[in-house]
Amino acid sequence: MKTLLVALAALAGSVTLASAETHFTSLSDVQHRDGIMELGTIRSEGDGMVQVYSYQAGEKGPMLGWEALHAGANPDIKVPLTSSTPFTTALAEIVLDGQVVATQRIRIEN
Repeated sequence: MKTLLVALAALAGSVTLASAETHFTSLSDVQHRDGIMELGTIRSEGDGMVQVYSYQAGEKGPMLGWEALHAGANPDIKVPLTSSTPFTTALAEIVLDGQVVATQRIRIEN
């Protein structure tokens, strides 16, 4: 039992360290115009992508667009959107190695 607790504590610590390196810097001023969503800087611990989904009534909807990320700071991320349907809330996810490592709900300012 003690070994299991130590292993779980070590795993929890490593997950915290890994996720600390991948995050959205600031999504307070997200802009959406001309089919592009400007997300600003995203920091990533590895190569991956940011995926943007519609988000309504607490539910993740269809993917609106995505943009590739590289390890380190990714300044000026602009996601081309595939949908022209108006929306005011979206969900952005950072995906590395097929796993969602960071999620942020964002309010759109047009």
